[in-house]
Amino acid sequence: MKKLSVLFFLLLCSVFVFAQDESGVPADGYAAGNEAASETDGGSSDPYQFIVYSETKDNAQIDLAFNELTGVLRVTYTSVFSPNEGDVLISIRDSVSAFARSKGYLKFRVYPDEDSISYRDNGRTMVFKRFYILYEKSGF
Repeated sequence: MKKLSVLFFLLLCSVFVFAQDESGVPADGYAAGNEAASETDGGSSDPYQFIVYSETKDNAQIDLAFNELTGVLRVTYTSVFSPNEGDVLISIRDSVSAFARSKGYLKFRVYPDEDSISYRDNGRTMVFKRFYILYEKSGF
């Protein structure tokens, strides 16, 4: 009898799980002053999909790829000039802080061991990559 009741309970739980509405959270477009918000693979409902937000700041392109489910934020700073690394870090920090506030996150953590700097176009273009985790969301 216990086995039958456990099976019934599992069946009931699975029905409720699959019957839930799978409406996604609408993208809010990331605060004013940013150029575009585009999805990487055209609107699929993959929960691990990164949504890319781009902005231009100080003659550089800053791409913020964010996954709401995991809280991972990948930042790519691309500049034709070779700026001072301190200026790059300040620009990235300001962009991440504004992005986190616009999404309702109170805290973020950087992973500096994962930083990478590469050069393209015979050393004329610098690409700096950095990873963050956004956590402790305000509100709900």
